[in-house]
Formats: sequence, C-alpha cells, structure tokens
Amino acid sequence: AEAMRDLMLVTDIAISAAGQTSYELYQLDIPMILIQIAKNQQSNVQGFVSVGAIQEALEYDDEDFVGKLHQQIDSAARRKKQSGVKYCGVRNIVKGLLN
Repeated sequence: AEAMRDLMLVTDIAISAAGQTSYELYQLDIPMILIQIAKNQQSNVQGFVSVGAIQEALEYDDEDFVGKLHQQIDSAARRKKQSGVKYCGVRNIVKGLLN
C-alpha cells in the first residue's frame, strides 16, 4: 500500500477505472481521468463530477474512446500547467502507448 501511495504522489495525471483507486487519487489531490468499466461505478462518477474532480468519465466501450481520452489528457494537462505544477509529458506517454 505504501509503494502504491508513493507512486501516486509522484504522478502528474492518473488514468484509472472509476473504482476504489479513484477515491485514493482524489484524497491525494491527483488529477485523474476515470474510465467507467462497470455499471456499479456510476455513483462514483456522479460523485466526482458533483465535486468538480472530473468533468465526465470515459466509457471503455465508447466508439470514440481514444479521441475522448486524448481530449481529457489535453484538458488535464492544461489544468496541471495552470496550477503551477510541472507537466511532464503525460500526453506523449499515453499517445505512445496507444499507437
């Protein structure tokens, strides 16, 4: 658990399912992109939207999943830059993984 926390603390942006890990990311104030992979995660998504932690969650079976993922990465990167915290190329890393 400590190793995972330490890893979370040094990340710029996390991409996660909208399950238990999303609460841990939220508590550590880590910008996150959530992917709803099960119906029982809908209340988690609604809660994070209502407190402004995310704008919306992605759905894994969305036809435009990759396009929406890129949009959310760009949005998260802009928010990170505006907060004064160094942005370390998360978009490029994810782009490389998806190609």
